[in-house]
Amino acid sequence: MASETAIQKATLELVNASGRARVYRQNTGRRGRVSFGLCVGSSDLIGWDLIGGRFVAIELKVPGKEPDEAQAAFLEAVNRAGGIGIWGSDPLSIMAELQGRLRP
Repeated sequence: MASETAIQKATLELVNASGRARVYRQNTGRRGRVSFGLCVGSSDLIGWDLIGGRFVAIELKVPGKEPDEAQAAFLEAVNRAGGIGIWGSDPLSIMAELQGRLRP
């Protein structure tokens, strides 16, 4: 089974090489009293559609896992606002879903 780090690396490379979207690794967490990252539940990869300018959020999981409540709520909020919020564990499937939601 692939690690989330391996899935992340492959997805990041695949999406950015497509020329259709640009995504970056986004860390969220807390060290002592200092919080960092976009917000609780924000996705592993965030960026934008290079043609339409829509916000893109991709949550990555190892096979058999699903987003937790905060992660699912973040993806739902992105989609409701007109962005592209998706999750998955297979880089090729993630890319296929992303391409299906990008404007021509």
